[in-house]
Amino acid sequence: MNKQQYYHFLTYDYSNYDTRELIYNKVLHQYHTSLKPDASLMSELDIARGLDLKKLGICKIPNISSKICMHLKNKYFQEPIISENKRSILPEILIDDPILIHIFSDKKIIRPIQEYLGIFPSIQFIASWENKGGDHPIRTNEMYWHMDHHGHRFVKVFYYLDDVILGMGHHQFISNTHNQSAFDKRLKALDPYSLHLKKVLTKKRSLRGRYKIEDDAIWPIAKDIIDVIGSAGKGFAEDTRGIHRGTPLPPNAHRRIIQCLYLPIPNGKDKRLSLTSGEDIRAAVQKRNNYTNFEIEKLFSLLDQ
Repeated sequence: MNKQQYYHFLTYDYSNYDTRELIYNKVLHQYHTSLKPDASLMSELDIARGLDLKKLGICKIPNISSKICMHLKNKYFQEPIISENKRSILPEILIDDPILIHIFSDKKIIRPIQEYLGIFPSIQFIASWENKGGDHPIRTNEMYWHMDHHGHRFVKVFYYLDDVILGMGHHQFISNTHNQSAFDKRLKALDPYSLHLKKVLTKKRSLRGRYKIEDDAIWPIAKDIIDVIGSAGKGFAEDTRGIHRGTPLPPNAHRRIIQCLYLPIPNGKDKRLSLTSGEDIRAAVQKRNNYTNFEIEKLFSLLDQ
């Protein structure tokens, strides 16, 4: 298996979960032991959040201030959306924003992710976008139930930049769907009620973005939906290999969000970005969070210097 086949196997394959898990753990052993989770460096809250990621696939993280949210909205979303229902900011721009780098490098979110991944994480990219409700219900791709593909295990961190209430574009995640082995066993126990859901998931796993999951297909596990609502600055971390979506917005409503993807190991899929502010931001992040040289190197290892 060459490197590209190896990356593809860990990222997209659904038929060999146990093999993927074995390979994943073997790869982690190649990293320096100091990058493994260390309870002495974590608060009880860090460990609890890491356990929530393992059990549920989602956890709370500390919020950012409304002042920061307003600054980011004014900087990146000053121009109104006229005809589009979604507008994204280029990750190449966002990755050089010191405020965003500091937000997503904070040890209060990094330590729980480290606990979940089994290794200190690396930042792959930062994303931000705005959704606007049209005159009639319009769904962008992320508003359908789906799973992301960035590797065997990974975490995305999200912050709302607007107040988000139920029905106003809030995020939904179906708990305990991120671990394929546990999820498939759970589906098996639901027979015969989950037959349609199994067929739908088989298609989605095979066709990925070319297939959309209709809302009624997930009713056998609908009781496990977690609705994420909150004021501007609300934060949450999630392994989005689990089933999730953003809900559609009513007319003229807005939802702006920032997101960071953390990987335990390279995935051979996502574009590498260049952190041109390099050494200055690395030094500031390291000092602020008391990271070791091994940790700071790992955190920025997927960003070209």
